Amino acid sequence: MFVLGTPSSLGCESANADGRAPACSTGDPYPPFTPFPSVEVASHPKCTPRCAYKGARPVPGTDAYNVDALPSGACDVEGYVCSMTVFDFCTTKVNRCECTAGTWSCGVMVPGSGGCGTACEVQADGTQTCRPQTDAGLDAASEAAP
Repeated sequence: MFVLGTPSSLGCESANADGRAPACSTGDPYPPFTPFPSVEVASHPKCTPRCAYKGARPVPGTDAYNVDALPSGACDVEGYVCSMTVFDFCTTKVNRCECTAGTWSCGVMVPGSGGCGTACEVQADGTQTCRPQTDAGLDAASEAAP
């Protein structure tokens, strides 16, 4: 089982070598289905969601944020690396983000897993809203079949 770095709430509790942790980022959100490059698996402190992120989690009780929570745009703590579990429609993955040359860049440490246990929609602002998916009466229909 893969275990992420130090647990935290919505902020970074860990800092880089000089003791600084980055503030939340103000870049554009990553849209659903963004293709991220693969990166090495390692333990990192949890990323702080983007400042404009609405704070909703797609599946209650999980540690996963929507993909638009990943840090993006400018960053001020050179070399800072963090990770975030991300839910992108039917896939849950673990991303690693790094502040390099004043800009956040993210990649995938642990590729997607899961299934369509939730129903998601892309909103006009590019964010996604997910809710548990029901079987729409399919069980009752199959029980009625001869």
